[in-house]
Amino acid sequence: MTKEKKSTLTFTAALMITAGLVLIALALRFLLFGQDQPPASGSPKTATISAAQVARVHLKDSKMAYDSGSAVFLDVRSQSSFETSHIPGSLNIPLFELESRLNELHPNDWTITYCT
Repeated sequence: MTKEKKSTLTFTAALMITAGLVLIALALRFLLFGQDQPPASGSPKTATISAAQVARVHLKDSKMAYDSGSAVFLDVRSQSSFETSHIPGSLNIPLFELESRLNELHPNDWTITYCT
């Protein structure tokens, strides 16, 4: 595969991810930081948000974040889907494992999730 074709595929992949990625990224952010007060002793930290509360990342911003390395791209599909195709350098934490694996993500990183 030529470098130009690889670059085009990378750009296309970055374009495709923004469609459904921001909802999950911001849901993750609210899971990590959504509560103003700490949970009661022994209670798990949870947050409830609506889709209206989740800001979207525009495609060009996602592409710029990818090119500059300023964001972590998180693929929340199954491992087999990830192995078939994914954004180079992205992490894979399937959605059903996300809550139990949040400790693998740094809370100060800009995490952009995708599932396409």
